[in-house]
Amino acid sequence: MSTTIKKIKGISSVLNVLYMSDWAQIRRKSIQDNWIVVTTTNNSQERWIVTYANLIGQRKLLHEISTTNIQTIIDGLSRGLPTNAIDKVTDLIGITMGALSKILDVSPRTLSRRDTLKSSASERLLRVSALFQQTLEVIGERKEAQRWFTEPKKALGGKTPFELSETDVGAREVEDLLGRIEYGVYA
Repeated sequence: MSTTIKKIKGISSVLNVLYMSDWAQIRRKSIQDNWIVVTTTNNSQERWIVTYANLIGQRKLLHEISTTNIQTIIDGLSRGLPTNAIDKVTDLIGITMGALSKILDVSPRTLSRRDTLKSSASERLLRVSALFQQTLEVIGERKEAQRWFTEPKKALGGKTPFELSETDVGAREVEDLLGRIEYGVYA
């Protein structure tokens, strides 16, 4: 049975993925209809901040990357992410609303009625988004990253990276695999 994507709030156009090599390039780009990937980010804290900024559409966080800390993200997650961030993630990864709602542990119908996600669903959405952000950094090309993220991997026990992003332990396994791919330890 196929679940079609139903837009919750909708984004104004198809989400573009923009690869940036430095912060100066980002300052000139909108993140409302773009997903920013910083190709030189090796710092996991920066990845979390960039992912969070992408989800909430706040370029200001990217301008202040050196002074933004994890507490900003924790506070934002406790307030809840806006449900329109779900549209960004489904478009970004190329998945259905039904598949994402399973990872978030919230029914699609409930998602369509809310303006903000509860903190637990917000944390899961950030986790899957940050994991795909890392996939984009390592794999490079968006379509290839989507394919890699949604196809079963022998190294992950036959599960997809997307499926494993449901739990923190599973996400760490995917991060480890991406690290091995990035450094040529795993082929």
